[in-house]
Amino acid sequence: MRVVAVAVLFASLVPGAAWAAPSASTALLRLDDVLVEEVARLLGDAQTQSNRTPAVRSGDEAPAPTTTAVNLAPAGAAATPQGRQFGVGLAVGYPIALTIKYMLKPDQGIAAGLGALSGFVYNHSSVTVFVDYVYHPHLLTAGEAFALTWYLGGGGQVIINDRFSTPWVPGIQYSGFGYGSVWFAARVPLGLNLALAQAPIEVFLEAVPGILVFPVLSFGVGGSIGVRFYL
Repeated sequence: MRVVAVAVLFASLVPGAAWAAPSASTALLRLDDVLVEEVARLLGDAQTQSNRTPAVRSGDEAPAPTTTAVNLAPAGAAATPQGRQFGVGLAVGYPIALTIKYMLKPDQGIAAGLGALSGFVYNHSSVTVFVDYVYHPHLLTAGEAFALTWYLGGGGQVIINDRFSTPWVPGIQYSGFGYGSVWFAARVPLGLNLALAQAPIEVFLEAVPGILVFPVLSFGVGGSIGVRFYL
């Protein structure tokens, strides 16, 4: 078929070609412009088909590159195990404390504790009470057994020391510090919270920088790891 089409096209384009057929047959081979265009189109389609590749056809646009943005999901109810509100537990570090947590919203709550030691005195015993507002902005990762969120917050702390304890700051000595045994501090907890899915238990790890505001200005860092059981 392709050979016949080529022959017909050649006959139409070369009027001076010699043909053995009589003049009546030659008249039948004269092609009008429409037929010439149709034959040329058929030949062009055949050539395109032979050069076609499975992945991308001639004339197709290449797929645009795609980018993936990392968007963290809101923590929501994943901030506590099984979406519960009230938990009690124990934290070990600075301070060592009994701790409670009550969720005001699925991702916001109040954490408090009563214990010993603080992030401001490392060489004397002390009693400390703290209350923090905590917010869980994002869910970091989750599986069938757990959900991991991060949190930050702000709060206050009352520290009761023996009268001659001195606050600890690298490179600063408070010699003769004896202003009193009750101190007040502001604190900023920052941590990770692992809530279990099959049990009402959470495990947390936090660092707590703070500023002592009374009786003198000073800086300290506390930190603890703990566990809470939710009722």
